[in-house]
Amino acid sequence: MAFPEIQFGTDGWRAILGEGFTTDRFLAVMDALAATADMQAALKRKQAVLIAYDARFQADAFAALAATRLTEKGFKCILADGATGTPGICAAIVDRKAALGIMITASHNPPEYLGVKIKGAYGGSATPKLIAGLVSQLQRQKRLPQDKVVKLPARQPDGMALADFNAEHIAKLLRFITPRKGKTTIVHDAMFGSGKALLAKALAGSGAKVVAVRHADNPGFGGIGPEPVPERMQPMFQAVRRHHAMMGIATDGDADRVAACDAAGRFVFPHEIFALMTVYLHDAGKRGKVVRNFATSELVCKIAEDRGLKVKTTPVGFKHIVEEMLRGGVLIGGEESGGIAVPEFLPERDGIMCGLMLREIVLQQKKPLRGLLDDLYKKYGASTYRRWDLHIPEAKKQKILTLLEKRPPEAFGRDRVTGIDRLDGCKFLLPGRHWLLVRASGTEPILRVYIEGKDERHVKTLYEAFAAWVKSGA
Repeated sequence: MAFPEIQFGTDGWRAILGEGFTTDRFLAVMDALAATADMQAALKRKQAVLIAYDARFQADAFAALAATRLTEKGFKCILADGATGTPGICAAIVDRKAALGIMITASHNPPEYLGVKIKGAYGGSATPKLIAGLVSQLQRQKRLPQDKVVKLPARQPDGMALADFNAEHIAKLLRFITPRKGKTTIVHDAMFGSGKALLAKALAGSGAKVVAVRHADNPGFGGIGPEPVPERMQPMFQAVRRHHAMMGIATDGDADRVAACDAAGRFVFPHEIFALMTVYLHDAGKRGKVVRNFATSELVCKIAEDRGLKVKTTPVGFKHIVEEMLRGGVLIGGEESGGIAVPEFLPERDGIMCGLMLREIVLQQKKPLRGLLDDLYKKYGASTYRRWDLHIPEAKKQKILTLLEKRPPEAFGRDRVTGIDRLDGCKFLLPGRHWLLVRASGTEPILRVYIEGKDERHVKTLYEAFAAWVKSGA
């Protein structure tokens, strides 16, 4: 393969800017995409290709480069006029009946990364088939000479059609959810990402006060990856307590992932948001399958089973959930990392939509967010969920993965392994519908460990038993 360094993970290609993510490789990806059957058909139909970018360093420049390159090849391109959330370009793709979208983002990855997401004409993550076609074309590409310098164009090339995809996103949101009137205070932590101001604009006129946290322009994200995980949410927790807010909503770098906290500033996990949304939609008379990925809590499954809804489990990567949505008959789809989609709106993750719906749920039920979660756990049984990211050398990571394949542990402390599911990684099934999953990240040099147990102590014990096994074998 001409570009073995270009690897498409769970949602697109990401690499460190200036090392793995370079102009020559980026152009190779654009050229390969242009040669796919989907794009060639769009060229014949004169369908537009939408291009947007998040708030990362140089994301706007690479978006302009993509627009310039594809325009030279005869495509009709429309470029975002400013930093845009991934759901924004997806909403615009559908409403404009565009061929597809190109989103320049590395999502939640650390600040030094940049990347590309491809979105299909349906407004969701590119299917594995589309990506396979792109990779096939990429294999035919020739490298540019080493001394060939590729200059980045102006951020908004002369004559390029521009559009405000964020405004189109909000308009579509308000056609789907009409915010209830009520004097409420919500904290929105945008983590310096492209979701800033969107929640406030969507709630304008509802009586809601939205307190902005980390909404400033900061292409380095304050030195941390813009991922809404508990250890990075202290600014939101503090703001919720300081402003006596009803809840906090956090969105990641490109605003397609969500997390939350209650009025006391206690973290609310994405799978808990997923669960509340499932109940809300079903109570509203909506029906369909519940699609979740392999690393998601059993809570969602218990709710679906109790309500007679079918559950489909997919490998990690939202593209697999999108495939199920495109087959039809899906009520909601989600993943542990905060990506939740309602296909009636869009077959794509949307942190702003989830935030709006969570507010609707609390106001409708007239009960605090924590009270709603307590009700769920009383009915379906208490559990605790945690994820650890192990940054380890590649050689050691591969050794651990080999051991998991050939000599997996038979127990973790007092918990005997009752089965192993290898749909994606290695998932150890434990008594009481508890489990421990180990899988390699698709975008970073990380080994992820996910655990669901009965309480904090149990989860910690399981993790310590796994760490001891790793130490003894690797």
